[in-house]
Amino acid sequence: MAMVHNAVEPRPLSEIESYHAHIYYEDAAARERAALLREWIAARFLVRVGNWHDRPVGPHPLPMFQVAFDKELMSTFVPWLMLRREGLDYRDSWPLVEFRLQTFGRNGAVHFDLLNAQA
Repeated sequence: MAMVHNAVEPRPLSEIESYHAHIYYEDAAARERAALLREWIAARFLVRVGNWHDRPVGPHPLPMFQVAFDKELMSTFVPWLMLRREGLDYRDSWPLVEFRLQTFGRNGAVHFDLLNAQA
C-alpha cells in the first residue's frame, strides 16, 4: 500500500528574521533570579531586553519580560541561557524560558513555539 504525503514544502531558513525569549517568573524569589539573569544577559549579549510585566499580559499566563535577539545569536545565546540555572533543579526552579522565532511574510509577523527550557 502506497503512503500518500500531503506535506507542504519546508519554509526556507532565510525567512527567519529574529528570535525572542519570554522569561517567566512566579513569585518574588523567582523575580529576583530573573532580575539577575536579566543583568547577565544585558551585560553579555547585544539583545533588546523588554519591560518587566509583573502580572500576566496578553497571552502570557505569568509575569515575564522578553528578550529579542538576532538570528546570528541563536547558537550562542540559547545554549548559554539554558545553562544558567543558578544551581537549581530544573523541576522546581523558575524562571521558565520560552523561545519563539519571528518571520516576516505575506501575513506579517508569525510566532512559532520553538522550545521550552528551564533557566
